Amino acid sequence: MSTKPAPRELELKLSVTPETLARIRKGGALARLASLTPLGRATTKRLHSVYWDTSAHDLAAEGLGLRIRDAGGTLIQTLKTEDEGAGLASDRAEDETVISDAPRGTSPAGWTPDLRLIADKALRRRARKAIGKQPLQPLFESVVQRTERLYATPDGDRFAVVFDDGHVALVADRTVREVLCEIELELVAGAPAALIRTARTLAQRYPLSLGTRSKAARGYALSAIRNGGAVPVTPAEAIEKAGSSAVLPGMTLAQAYALTLTRCAGQIAGNIDAVVDHRFPEGIHQMRVAMRRLRAAHAAFHKAISVSGAREHIARVKTLFSLLGEARDLDIFCTETLPAMVSASAEAGPGAAPDVTPLAAAAEELRAEVWTRVLAAIKAPAFTEVLLQAGDLAAQAESNGGVTGDGRPGDAGMPLADFARARLDKQWDRAVIAHHVLTGLSNEARHDLRKDLKGLRYEAEFFAPLWPASGVKPFMKQLKGLQDEFGAINDAVTAFHMADMAAARIGGDSAARAAGYVGGWYGARAEAAFAHVCALWPAFEASSPFWHAPPLDA
Repeated sequence: MSTKPAPRELELKLSVTPETLARIRKGGALARLASLTPLGRATTKRLHSVYWDTSAHDLAAEGLGLRIRDAGGTLIQTLKTEDEGAGLASDRAEDETVISDAPRGTSPAGWTPDLRLIADKALRRRARKAIGKQPLQPLFESVVQRTERLYATPDGDRFAVVFDDGHVALVADRTVREVLCEIELELVAGAPAALIRTARTLAQRYPLSLGTRSKAARGYALSAIRNGGAVPVTPAEAIEKAGSSAVLPGMTLAQAYALTLTRCAGQIAGNIDAVVDHRFPEGIHQMRVAMRRLRAAHAAFHKAISVSGAREHIARVKTLFSLLGEARDLDIFCTETLPAMVSASAEAGPGAAPDVTPLAAAAEELRAEVWTRVLAAIKAPAFTEVLLQAGDLAAQAESNGGVTGDGRPGDAGMPLADFARARLDKQWDRAVIAHHVLTGLSNEARHDLRKDLKGLRYEAEFFAPLWPASGVKPFMKQLKGLQDEFGAINDAVTAFHMADMAAARIGGDSAARAAGYVGGWYGARAEAAFAHVCALWPAFEASSPFWHAPPLDA
């Protein structure tokens, strides 16, 4: 039995309408790009793939996908891992084997997968452990008309461009289906940057968006349908959080910058479905977290690594961040702030406090309006451009990693830990040393301190893997505690502004009194939170920053 490790599949997926795909195909858009050279002729074939799993979806739970594909009369068994790249392009292990003993014409739904054919021993073991003694069954299928052609760049990169037009459907009920129309850019040899730049060129000419779901993911969503209604997707299933830092000992500054940018862009893209399809407020929150981290990455590295277009990119991100911030503020106001106020008013007894319930209806109207704007912005070409530009900047960072913005050798040649220590010392001085005395800080100064602490936290998270966890964890715990208190202070300020907006929409003295009550109530909570900050501050100020310890060896 073979133990050959599974090769990697690196691809970038783009979603398009059938009309747009037809335009791209008819116009020969890729063949006419000066930066690309077609290799051979395009081939078109029908692919019928059937995906197998247990009834409980045990393979999917293990992060594996198993299919049998009919490719021109030949059956091919493939086991894939889930995306391990955490960026814009998916990065999966793919173990693929031709089923040589299957008679020609055999349906992929009628030939049970054979786990003994999986060449990668580790993947084979994972699949067997996940399945246990449960029988495999065909769950869903994809049927596509695939047109594929190879292209090369002047730098020697080679990749396949694939047009897929078809559908995904349940095997048990083929009327339950979803239309599939996408472009896949799959790297054959060279740098992933070729995929990003080609996608960006297409996105500047045609309406398309990043594809965030694989065919398997679409199929599993369909197979969750029960009794005519879909099993609700939970926020935990749809939300993508930041995860651990991509920075590792031994990396160059350029590699750290590039990977951090792509991770941030990947987190934004990974929450598109949570926002657009499921309307989860947490999806907006996680997009904003990713945007903050992306801006922090630019701030940390841009003076050492030369990238063209960073300022323009930051400006675009800020515009989106501001819009998402309006939605986030109203989400919190409608789902947390006002319910807490209604509960507090009820506890106070009849007549003890103004009635705040009229503010809720007005706030929900405002919330619906801003969500409409958010959804339009995410579906707009400019949103896709922001994500692809982040990938392009990451590619520039890696290729231009030895010079500063003025073209002279600079900090990029420093050991990463030395650079990180200098950056973190600067952030520490700005957030902590400059604020030795907190009493008497104005609301504006408190807000500035909150932002400074966020900058320290994000950069500390970026560079944390360069130092022992024993020193990192207690420091980050202290920092998070302070940020939680500042979060409460910010919520109070936001509550005051949201209540004023809702009252202005209603008009009248009663609405104004209700808004004033909300502001006063949360203002008292803000002062209590700041008092707690002042109590925590001396211990944090006296703490030993983890980056002053010796870093880990590469």
